[in-house]
Amino acid sequence: MIAILQLLMNKEGRKVMRLFGSVSQLDQMLLQEVGVEYEGELSLFVLDKECRGAGIGKKLYQEGMRYLRENEIASFYLFTDTSCNYGFYESRGLLRRIEHTKEVFVNGEKAPMTFFIYDNLKKKVAL
Repeated sequence: MIAILQLLMNKEGRKVMRLFGSVSQLDQMLLQEVGVEYEGELSLFVLDKECRGAGIGKKLYQEGMRYLRENEIASFYLFTDTSCNYGFYESRGLLRRIEHTKEVFVNGEKAPMTFFIYDNLKKKVAL
């Protein structure tokens, strides 16, 4: 709950939350299309632009992976999109499972955005 309040307290966080609310149905559709039952989800992995490039994201990701290992969660997924640095996940060895492009409202205007599911499964999943 505190994390949500912190997001709502700054402009970028509010923008992320509005976008998140508008695409949650699409995320669920993508997850259903992948057809994999994952043990966990990495959700809302967001850094302020001012913090990027300082190794904070890498450290947070490593801590998340440590948590998953300690809790014996072998498979996980995450939702992301082209408004984010999705290459970050690829550089960590995650695989893009599925993608879908949809027009969404960004800053009051319609714009195409591509949404992805990444996961840590080593083999490609037959779709």
